[in-house]
Amino acid sequence: MHVIDDARHPDPEPFVRLLAEHERYLGGYIYHLIPHAADAEDVLQDVKLALWQAFDQYEEGTNFGAWSRKVAFHRVMAFRKKKAVEGRRLVFTDQCIEFLAEQFKTDPHVADEEAHRLRACMARLKKDQQTLIALRYREEFSIEEIAVRMNKTVAASYRALSRVRLLLRKCLSKEGI
Repeated sequence: MHVIDDARHPDPEPFVRLLAEHERYLGGYIYHLIPHAADAEDVLQDVKLALWQAFDQYEEGTNFGAWSRKVAFHRVMAFRKKKAVEGRRLVFTDQCIEFLAEQFKTDPHVADEEAHRLRACMARLKKDQQTLIALRYREEFSIEEIAVRMNKTVAASYRALSRVRLLLRKCLSKEGI
């Protein structure tokens, strides 16, 4: 058991209470900005630690949600920079991340609605199409790895992924699959 022995935070209760009130919203914000669930979860844990470490800078009575989003945004951008240095392909540009962050601030329910619509669209895909999307985005396989796994050529895998993305885009825009 880890005992908090930090002179800056003799009583963790105010922090724990505020974090509990805002945790779901904060998680939704981070998941909105980082497309891979495992990465988003890592960043969320990092943000929680950063919030605790900086809690002495939070002014009681101000908007904890806005303050925590600001910390989260900077952690998301740092995560993206680290992944770019590692040579990992980033799904969104920095400008897109800034747009998504702004969009989330104006309507936090957008992420929940989009996730629900995406799950519904995914359910309408054929099993092999669902597998293709899962390999590419959940498992983060390269196109070459997908081709080997699905016993196809790289070119055929690119075409299949492009077709599935188009189907999802149409479905999400309410045109249906």
